Amino acid sequence: MKLVMFTNHLTLKKYALLIASALPAAYFAQLFPEYFLAIFLLCWLCLGALSLTLLRQIHLAKGGDPLCDIIAANTNLQLLSICVERSNDVIIITDAEPFDGAARKILYVNHAFEKVTGYSKAEAIGRTPKMLHGKNTDRDTRVRIADKLRLCQPVRETVLNYTKSGEQFWSEIDITPVLDAAGKLTHWMSVQRDVTQTKAVSDELSLLRTCLSQVSDVVLITDAEPVDGGDRKIIYVNDAFAKMTGYSREEVLGKNPRILQGDQTNRETTKRLRTDLHKWKTAHERVLNYKKDGTPFWVELIINPIADKKGWFTHWVAIQRDVTEQVEREEQQRAVQQLAFNLEAEKAVRLEDEKLIAESSSREKTAFLSIMSHEIRTPLNAILGFSQLLALNELPVSARDKVEKIGSASEHLLGVMNDILDYSKIESGEMQVRHQALHVPSLLKESMDLVLPLAAKKGLLLELLIEPELPTDLRGDAQRLKQVLFNFLSNAIKFTEAGTVTLHAVLRSVDDNQAVVQFSVTDTGIGMTDQQCSELFKVFQQGDNSFSRKYGGTGLGLVISKRFSELMGGAVGVKSVVGQGSTFWCTVKFERKPNSDSTLVLNAQDVNPQNEAIAHLVAADVLERLTQASLTVLVAEDDAFNQIVAEEMLNLVGISVDLADNGEIALRKVQEKQYDMVLMDLQMPVMDGIKATLAIRKLPSQANLPIIAMTANSTEHDKQLCFEAGMNAFIAKPVLLETLCQTLANFVKV
Repeated sequence: MKLVMFTNHLTLKKYALLIASALPAAYFAQLFPEYFLAIFLLCWLCLGALSLTLLRQIHLAKGGDPLCDIIAANTNLQLLSICVERSNDVIIITDAEPFDGAARKILYVNHAFEKVTGYSKAEAIGRTPKMLHGKNTDRDTRVRIADKLRLCQPVRETVLNYTKSGEQFWSEIDITPVLDAAGKLTHWMSVQRDVTQTKAVSDELSLLRTCLSQVSDVVLITDAEPVDGGDRKIIYVNDAFAKMTGYSREEVLGKNPRILQGDQTNRETTKRLRTDLHKWKTAHERVLNYKKDGTPFWVELIINPIADKKGWFTHWVAIQRDVTEQVEREEQQRAVQQLAFNLEAEKAVRLEDEKLIAESSSREKTAFLSIMSHEIRTPLNAILGFSQLLALNELPVSARDKVEKIGSASEHLLGVMNDILDYSKIESGEMQVRHQALHVPSLLKESMDLVLPLAAKKGLLLELLIEPELPTDLRGDAQRLKQVLFNFLSNAIKFTEAGTVTLHAVLRSVDDNQAVVQFSVTDTGIGMTDQQCSELFKVFQQGDNSFSRKYGGTGLGLVISKRFSELMGGAVGVKSVVGQGSTFWCTVKFERKPNSDSTLVLNAQDVNPQNEAIAHLVAADVLERLTQASLTVLVAEDDAFNQIVAEEMLNLVGISVDLADNGEIALRKVQEKQYDMVLMDLQMPVMDGIKATLAIRKLPSQANLPIIAMTANSTEHDKQLCFEAGMNAFIAKPVLLETLCQTLANFVKV
């Protein structure tokens, strides 16, 4: 106020001074007109100095010094100007023209204005503040500002503004009216702060709050106090929490989440939750909770730890979904299923249950067949073994014929048993295709060798035709293919009384990754009609199903051959003419991926006998290897007949034998004596073969002892158990001398 009054006083004195200096200047101008301007200026300066002196004397007399006041005022104005210029907030000063007339003009902007908006002071001064508005500036906000300015009221709003380059930014503005000493509006001063980031965070938080309040699942947030201390407190719940539990937000804030648990809440579940939380792990459980009124309800609960930027855990966020109806529905389904089972009401059982029942039935059938196989194979092993041993002795012709018939009948029974087991494995999905390196010519020759005695008895000629284009780097399942070819060849010989049986291999297609080969067996037998051909490859079907049929069999061989071919990526078929013969064929898809660590699955065995008595049973090189090794073998077998068979078979090839009636005895003997190999039965009293093998493998000195399973348990599952226990090989009963010797020879060190 003092500064304003002093300024007004100086203004009046200025005008008085101008008048006083004009009078003497006019007088001297008449005398010296050419020096009028110089005379006028001199008079004006003299009168001004005199006036200032008089004024200072007057003010000094009144207790003040106007010059000091002016200097002080200038100092304050400079300080104020520096502060305004260096302020981080945008400062705008406009005139006080009516806002409605859009005449309000910018008189001043500070440096922050230039930095924030991109406009220079020169570009802003003289323009209206609306220069910062744009197409997205809220119209209602602008109207509110105009209304308050019209009433000369302070304004505080958040406005969307635009920079010179067109970029948006949010400003929090404070517009204050500037009044003079008389209370009259002279200017408007606007202070604006860039709150773009703050606005974005605020909008994001607002959106999150809106989402959390409207989401149907319960969201519960607690602090991160230690779980063991029981101090975790609820700091946030959304609206769904109140709807689900009946508790208001105020009733649970600051409480522990255990407020929702009750008498029937599973303690093991809550214990697992605490354990996971104590380890700062995500917890996921189904929990029984209680509402405020005591009503129980089930929730699917997921609790996640929340960490800050430094990795420190600060909170827990729990998501809860009401699954009461689902739990009740599951309980009702279990009740219905149990009732259906008890009442044998199959119509009430769902399709999934029927599938489970079917799978269970299949497992029971497989178990039954496994048991029956074991029970049949065990005595059959003794029958075949003794018949082989008898055949090695000098016998009368009639006795030898009977022994051979016993062996033939036993082998037929074994074939039937194998067919049934193979079919069961295929039906249960246990049959798997093995991919190993194989040599097709060798495999075909061995298949022919298997049926050579049968063809020789009937005087038939066997032919083998192999295309030279067949690749040699093939990989496939030699065992399955050999079984298919054996079925085709044995059937051809069975139904052919005279003539020729031919095995032919033809390459159908080949590329870098695979080859498709067709194998066909052609005979000159009785042939079949089209009707008979259409009935083949069906379970328990034969070309002749009448009671007077000449040729026996289960009818499973061709079915198994069909399934094996399909497992190997191929197909089967037959062509036949009554009275002229038949051709059975199959295709097989082989891989072409050589494997250096694989050996040929089958090798042709050209017998060069050293002992004529067993020459037709054991290959010469195998016999020589075993007899020269001087082996001592432990046979773990509980059946007395099978002990005799095993001992006599091994003695034939020069192997010394010790016997153990069960696995416990076998375990003790391998600790008392060093054996070259162990033949281990599976089903034995006291200690079975699996447990005995596991115990032997724990002995440091027997880690590399060859243990060979020799058992009537011949399923794939049994084989897998044997190898997992640490056995090295597997021989299924009935045991043929050739198979036994070949297997043992594989473990003789050359």
